[in-house]
Amino acid sequence: MTQSDTKKTDLTKRLLIEALRSSLGIVSQACNQVGVSRQTFYEWKRTDPEFAEEVEEVYETAIDFTESKMFKQIENGNPTMII
Repeated sequence: MTQSDTKKTDLTKRLLIEALRSSLGIVSQACNQVGVSRQTFYEWKRTDPEFAEEVEEVYETAIDFTESKMFKQIENGNPTMII
């Protein structure tokens, strides 16, 4: 891989992480936005520890967001969320 290819891949990975953040961790949506296949995403996640760590941070943020919304519904007495 040439230095130019490496820079392009690194840029694409950064764009993919940003797209993943904006989609709250939905991989297919982020991949479509950036123009990367899901297979490539999972290959990068498997082979690039830094990329994998950033992906996990996005997943944790998405979980925190979801939990906060659920707790708000519980506070408001939503029986479905309470169950």
